[in-house]
Amino acid sequence: GIWIKKFVRMRIDVINLRKLYTLKKAGVKREEILSLLLPFGTISRKELEELAGMELEEMHAKITRRFEELKGIELSTSLGEIDAKLEITLLKTAEKLMHAHPLSIAPLIAHVLMKEAEARNIKLIVRGKQYGFDDDFIMNNLVVM
Repeated sequence: GIWIKKFVRMRIDVINLRKLYTLKKAGVKREEILSLLLPFGTISRKELEELAGMELEEMHAKITRRFEELKGIELSTSLGEIDAKLEITLLKTAEKLMHAHPLSIAPLIAHVLMKEAEARNIKLIVRGKQYGFDDDFIMNNLVVM
């Protein structure tokens, strides 16, 4: 149904935003960034072109106005923390769809995504402890709703 389309478009947005942040922080040029972005998300191609052409700070400000979960995130934060917040956005969307369409495939999709997030969190905790990262750093990079 239409909800699957909405979810897939949100998933594309999360992938594109991850790429935008990573490539912008790495200093990649606008044209290269645009060649790596996926079409058909809720963020239009025109908006993606605008975001890719902005300075990192301006891009971040525009994105945080649109995506609630990213509010309060500073650019000095790790890409892992930004990635975790984007993943939370996706999980919240899946959770809403799961409750709105309980007799469809939505609960299965939500369950798989939540298990992926759980596995990501376990890996992060184990590797973080193994390499001696600060507990606050590990906590800030966890995907927790």
